[in-house]
Amino acid sequence: MDRPLSAVPPSRTPRPAAAGHGADGPAAGIRDPAAGEGTLRGLPRLHRRLPGRRDLRGGLRPRQVRREAEGVLPHAGHRTVDLRRLRQGLPVTAPRPPRPVKFFLGLVYSPLVSLWQLERDLLSRFDFIDQRSTVLEFDAFTDYYATEMGPRLYRAWWSLHRLLPPDQLAEFKLIANELEQQYVMPGGGGRGVNIDPGYLNESRLVLASCKDFAHRVYLGRGVYAEVSLVYRKDGFAPLEWTYGDYRSPEALRFFQGMRQDYRKQLKEVEHD
Repeated sequence: MDRPLSAVPPSRTPRPAAAGHGADGPAAGIRDPAAGEGTLRGLPRLHRRLPGRRDLRGGLRPRQVRREAEGVLPHAGHRTVDLRRLRQGLPVTAPRPPRPVKFFLGLVYSPLVSLWQLERDLLSRFDFIDQRSTVLEFDAFTDYYATEMGPRLYRAWWSLHRLLPPDQLAEFKLIANELEQQYVMPGGGGRGVNIDPGYLNESRLVLASCKDFAHRVYLGRGVYAEVSLVYRKDGFAPLEWTYGDYRSPEALRFFQGMRQDYRKQLKEVEHD
């Protein structure tokens, strides 16, 4: 017959709780928060079993539980935690402005387009250009634009100098769409140039598009964004949906150099 849960075996009489191990009052090992730092010595075995040796006060280590008057507790490897908001059941982290990113313009253009004029038009709406990639034959990757723009198209990337907030991406895409309309081919043809803005930071490369797909996130105003390259240990790496031209050694080499420039600029900006 099973023993009732509330029964105590005769051979096991409960011992009086020792100070610091279940006793009531201040000697229980959990101090008054106003007195300074406290620990959870009242639950030593449970404390040892918690992942990462964390206690029950918001996942912080015992020596890091401080008096309530201190309010905000910085914790290595984590965002700043506001203990007052935590006790009130409110979000404990406030939104932070993103770090600036480095923008670029991806160009696919017809040989009939004047690059000199194109650069002037781009400079009138964007920042000045600090790096230019090797010019590639776009037809080697796809004939996607051949019907609209004709054969023998070229592919290039131009990086913009200033670091800007990433939320500029949607606005840049709309400006690019306006500029494309200035390069409509004569005789009722299509565009002479396709301009796709994007940006990179230390960990990823993001492209803008006006077409929706499963891997894209809506930014607003008819513009979507996708992560096309992610930075690994050895450099940028493509993803399942990355375009063939962005997988090319020339593109990866260009964006690797652009990332190095970005990191130098970022140090200067954050140092100021």
